[in-house]
Parts: sequence; structure tokens; C-alpha cells
Amino acid sequence: MEAFRFVWKHRGQHEVKALCRHLNISRSGYYAWANRKPSQRAPESADLLLKVRRVYSASKGRYGSPRVYQALRREGLVVGVNRVARLMREWGMKARVTRVYRRLSM
Repeated sequence: MEAFRFVWKHRGQHEVKALCRHLNISRSGYYAWANRKPSQRAPESADLLLKVRRVYSASKGRYGSPRVYQALRREGLVVGVNRVARLMREWGMKARVTRVYRRLSM
């Protein structure tokens, strides 16, 4: 999948044939992927991603997938924790750890 995306992104600068050969993928596989219709779940995932980003941004990046999941559930959204985790992982959303300030005693 990643190789197909790479070919899609760079098809204007290089021949698809050469890119596929270099990445050791079949051209027919690439064209099958490129011409495939989006799945039925793709629009739902795009909508869910917007909601996940909203909750993540509201928390200033401090919420990980369990807290984002809980916030979405409180809003009445029926979604799985693993789906939220997968979307956050794919889009590079990680919980920012806040450091606790501790004064050293001497």
C-alpha cells in the first residue's frame, strides 16, 4: 500500500513502469489499486477522523487514543477503541506527555 502511494505521488516525475520495477511491485497491482473505488467505510472514516482531530486538538495533543475514544463515546458516537487508535496512529497523533516539575531538595 505504501509503495502504491509512493508511485501515485511521484508518477509525474518518473514513469510508472520504472517506479514499479524499482519498488518491486507489479504494474497491474498498482493500476488495480489506483482505479479501485473507495470502500463504503472510507467516508465514515474521513468523518470520524475530523471528530478525532477536533478532540485531540481541544486537548492540546495531550489525549491518547483511550481518552479520545472516551470523549467520542460521551458525545454519543458509536465507535471502537481500536479504530480510533488506528486512525490516530496512521495520522501521527500521539499523546504529548506533560512533565511534572519537581523541586530537588538539597
